Amino acid sequence: MKRHWITALVACLTLVVLAGALQAEEAKERKRRKYKKKHPNWKTESDPNARQEGKKPTQEKSGSGSAALVGVRSSNDTPETPRQWRVTELAFSARRQGRPLDVVLKTNFVGPAGQRLTIEGFYDGGQTWRVRFMPPVSGTWLYRTECQADAGLHNRRGRLVVAPAAGKTAIDRHGGILKVSKNRRYLTHSDGTPFFWLGDTWWACPSDLMPIDSSNRRGIASMYKTLIDTRAAQGYSVVQMAFLGGIRTPSGKADFKDLFKRRFNAAYWQKVDRYIAYANSRGIVPVIGFGFHQMLNKPTLKQLQGLWRYALARYGSRAVAFLICGEYNQRGKNPTADAARVKKILQLGQYIQSNDPYKRALTLHPWAMHVEKRQVWSQPWYDVMMVQGAHGRTPPAVAAYRRALDHKPARPVIESECRYEGIRKYTADDVRHVAYRALQAGCCGYTYGSHGLWYPTQNETDRKYEEWGTPMPWYRAYKRPGGAQMKHLRACYESLEWWRLAPLPDAVQAKPGLGEQRRILAQGLPADKPGQARPDYLIYFPAGSDKAAATLSRLGNEAATYAGEWFDPRTGKRKPAGKLRVQGGRMPLPARPSAADWVLRLRSNRR
Repeated sequence: MKRHWITALVACLTLVVLAGALQAEEAKERKRRKYKKKHPNWKTESDPNARQEGKKPTQEKSGSGSAALVGVRSSNDTPETPRQWRVTELAFSARRQGRPLDVVLKTNFVGPAGQRLTIEGFYDGGQTWRVRFMPPVSGTWLYRTECQADAGLHNRRGRLVVAPAAGKTAIDRHGGILKVSKNRRYLTHSDGTPFFWLGDTWWACPSDLMPIDSSNRRGIASMYKTLIDTRAAQGYSVVQMAFLGGIRTPSGKADFKDLFKRRFNAAYWQKVDRYIAYANSRGIVPVIGFGFHQMLNKPTLKQLQGLWRYALARYGSRAVAFLICGEYNQRGKNPTADAARVKKILQLGQYIQSNDPYKRALTLHPWAMHVEKRQVWSQPWYDVMMVQGAHGRTPPAVAAYRRALDHKPARPVIESECRYEGIRKYTADDVRHVAYRALQAGCCGYTYGSHGLWYPTQNETDRKYEEWGTPMPWYRAYKRPGGAQMKHLRACYESLEWWRLAPLPDAVQAKPGLGEQRRILAQGLPADKPGQARPDYLIYFPAGSDKAAATLSRLGNEAATYAGEWFDPRTGKRKPAGKLRVQGGRMPLPARPSAADWVLRLRSNRR
């Protein structure tokens, strides 16, 4: 009897527990249904992307409205841990297609110390949308999307655990969003590290004229990658591109102008992604613009703004700089159309700066210096002054660079196009001459160009642009000696704190006197104290200045001694130039080793 009573009691207790559990589960389910009804985007609000630092992000299946963390892309195009200064990509799936170019998707990012960035997303074909984010600091970042036009893209939430900057290239370690230095005389990486601008010119890139997956030369699997690899090994830090040319895709040939007609070809932009990503992986910053001079007469300001809105969304978080377009102010046959184009491009510059979330240093590529009307110099959005010394018989005078450098407000100045090697038979000697003169005058960067590469001459029978000189096929043009010698130029300046150098245009006197193009140009680091001689000097002797007796003056009041060293700009080799003594604020300079151009480095005995 007692046993039956105990069995009945256990059964009753079991029923009570089960009933309670069922009631609790029903309560939870009611709560879940209520939450789902109130929060239609509940799938991603529970932080689907959270993970421990150091683990690689995993890509989730993208159902309607779901977010997938694609992660930063490395040189081998595989996901990595999100890192400071690298691009992390989020993928979203829209609920409908509609007219995607009219849809606005914005993502608000909040950093570990309350930093805020709003990044616009971009359409990438089908129902896919992407947001690219370059974290400016490490730590935990939270994000939330806004898109009133599509519920699948709205209110996506998550977090990113960002590791500190690291990597092989200066872009990885210091960031590739270029900024203007505090003294407004040179450019810096994102973290303030000085950035030495040494560029090449590939106006027809990205395009099938410079393919990334093939080449027309046996033994070269990728024309573009070969060029990038070569210039990276030679110390180039930027490549100027203008998107001149189309790219063939499965749905036909496409280019950036398709957006003017509201046409979108995802395959085109996805291939452009690969061009930019590969350059970044090799430590090179693409400096991009769309089109040249009169080809921008036809599109309206609204069309150009639409193009740049998309470009900013897609590439604004990449290590790229913007030159807007080539020769914006070139004079054509219709002065009215020229004036309208200039006005339109200047308005576009303000639009780009206002909508760039990272506020990178912005510039604009101009027409030849001696005919440019300098419309852009007074623009408040204009951060970096590009000048074009052009391809005339006489290179720019030092005074032309000084006018740019002395303009107020102060801006960094870059020589962006002057005497391309091979144009009008210009040689490596001509290239070195204009490059060193520009830098000694105070420019913070120089862009090289090769005839046969600025437009990539396809083969021996391609005669395009032969009015500028005998075309050379690209597979020979990229091996020109002047292009290779630019690595020595960079090594020369980076042997000291080049960003602190001050031009001393009249510090060297020569007897007999030398003409403008044979002037000996000096720069020096600031003196430690007033009245002291400068601790370092860098002096460029152009070819043909070897017969003149040269003296460096204005060296302070003390009797200082300097150790001299000759630098050969053709080979990069160095050799001693002996000890030199200052007397009465002047110092005789040693005889040049030969009639060719040379650089003399002087180091104070106080060092």
